[in-house]
Amino acid sequence: MRLALLALALLAACGHETATCADDLALDLSQFTVDGYNAVIKDSGGGNVNVTWTCPGGGSASITGTANTQTVTFDTDWTFHMCTDDVLGSTLTLDGVLHQNTMNGSMASTDVETGHSDALKLFGHNHICDADPIDNTCVVDYTIKGAGTDDTGSICGITFP
Repeated sequence: MRLALLALALLAACGHETATCADDLALDLSQFTVDGYNAVIKDSGGGNVNVTWTCPGGGSASITGTANTQTVTFDTDWTFHMCTDDVLGSTLTLDGVLHQNTMNGSMASTDVETGHSDALKLFGHNHICDADPIDNTCVVDYTIKGAGTDDTGSICGITFP
């Protein structure tokens, strides 16, 4: 019995991230693409996209794909190069490729955003997650609908909602 309690205490001490942490990280990742979109795509007129975003906290992101700037709809690959941004109360640095598809981004009630990466490196701090700092390479899959109240997906093996 003592051994079982000790094992339970050690697992608790290591920390276990919640679905809320993964959901919040998905919102953070989506916000990275919103910040980059607003900085280098929004006023481009849309069409084919092949631009570089200098990230606010350092690093960069190469962005390729297509965008309709009238409806804020874009289907893009973001190749992050140690890109740092302060997003939604978190400071994160990304390294790797994220595929982001946003439909109807100009209408919060009908906005649908999906993101996928086979190996996205995440560094930094998220105010909801237990890990401090976050330092992990993860498979990322998420869908955010509307105002973020119907999010689904998985980040680093943690499924949400």
